Amino acid sequence: MSRITLSGNASGTGNFTIASPNSNVDRTLTLPDATGTVNVSGLANEVPAGSAGAPAIYPTGDSNTGIFFPAADTIAFAEGGVEAMRIDSSGRVTMPYQPSFCAYRAGAGGNVTYAAGQSISVDMAATFHNRGSNYNTSNGRFTAPVAGVYLFTVSLFNNSTISPLRVRVTVNGSSPIVSGQGQSNAGDDFSPVGIVSLAAGDYVEVISVYNDVIIFHDPGHSVWSGHLLG
Repeated sequence: MSRITLSGNASGTGNFTIASPNSNVDRTLTLPDATGTVNVSGLANEVPAGSAGAPAIYPTGDSNTGIFFPAADTIAFAEGGVEAMRIDSSGRVTMPYQPSFCAYRAGAGGNVTYAAGQSISVDMAATFHNRGSNYNTSNGRFTAPVAGVYLFTVSLFNNSTISPLRVRVTVNGSSPIVSGQGQSNAGDDFSPVGIVSLAAGDYVEVISVYNDVIIFHDPGHSVWSGHLLG
């Protein structure tokens, strides 16, 4: 039979207590060797609530990354001491660092004519939001920070009276993922939508297919947006 040794630490001031449960059922605590798992038969494992900076459950050597419980019926996940995801008591999932953006042309842009193959998004140098700063307001390109499936939406006002508005959303300057055609009447708008798998570092932009005129009288007239689905 293995011996049981209780030893204290002279530098510590806290008490280590082994308490007997108020139960008529036998309980077993099995300790591992140098590495392994602590097994407790017949009992739930209770942990403190923890916080983003000090999660209640974390891996060895990384004490600021793990799981904590910020409120009743709520689970949260921390990475590097910062909350990265939360599931609240209603089952809603929030991810404050999920990449997304919505871009538009700042100021009174009026009507702008684009030649075939010209970038439209390069003129959308302002953003309603740019979570993760993955949208470059200098060149109108969104660069995928991680590999995944992304959703992109383009909403443009057409002012081409003799032909429909035609645009493409392209990956890395080619490979169109969305091709859209608006109505032929001035003042009409259209909103092509596309879903695409991107590798980390792929960039996406909006390109004009033919010579077309787009309305930018108001920041909300012509915009485009995208976000990581997963």
